[in-house]
Amino acid sequence: MPICHIYESSGVEIKRFSTESYNRTGLITVGRSSRCDISLKALAKGYISRQHFTLKRQADSWIIEDCSHVGLVKDGNKITRERLNIGDVIRFGQLFFCYGDKTAPSDFDITWENDIRDVSCQAVLWPGVNTIGASADNYITIRLGDVSRNHAKITVTGSNVIFQNASRNVKTFIDDALIDHNPVKISTDSRIVLGDIAISLQKVNRTSSDLVEVYLGDDLPLDQALENQLQQKSQLPFKIICLLVLCLGFLIFLLFMTYILLS
Repeated sequence: MPICHIYESSGVEIKRFSTESYNRTGLITVGRSSRCDISLKALAKGYISRQHFTLKRQADSWIIEDCSHVGLVKDGNKITRERLNIGDVIRFGQLFFCYGDKTAPSDFDITWENDIRDVSCQAVLWPGVNTIGASADNYITIRLGDVSRNHAKITVTGSNVIFQNASRNVKTFIDDALIDHNPVKISTDSRIVLGDIAISLQKVNRTSSDLVEVYLGDDLPLDQALENQLQQKSQLPFKIICLLVLCLGFLIFLLFMTYILLS
């Protein structure tokens, strides 16, 4: 059964799980809440909803469905509900859901210099369409100089990388030539300038050392995986009960002390 991965925008893998562990329930919830089957509580910021999306089994396929206010994005377009295929990469907030054991960041990064902070910046390119611009809604955000909010699309297909301006109103130079709206093939030797900000295409060698945290649902027996889900969902009510008992004990203590002082 398909393996699913969740990556940070830097290309670091933070979660991995198998759909096989959830065949009995046919439902996988993913989000910031600790009640989700795949909880990103310690890994996600506010741009990830408490329950961001669900994966639902339908016959021999899995359906991804948006449950958030932020949305899901595939190949630069927002989606609400879609049948998953091996190789799909879906952005949610600034995290990336990859469907399939070998689905992962591409072998290319985009690099640029931030002269204001005097640092070098680097961002992952994903298989398929990557949007780049000044807006935080993009796969790659560059808030510098004359970079437009939605400046361009960079499409990665295997070893081929295609650059295309998002509209005719943006200004991009490739190898010192001002390009129009037509797609242009780029390489690691290409000189690319968005407005007045130079970027570079870099080929990288990603290794297993990029892995930070792994949850392998398929390493557990199915009954154990389901039991873990139930235990995870019961943690929050248990904590609330403990808090209520503590508050009740403190209230009884206050009443007892008041009785002693008044008697």
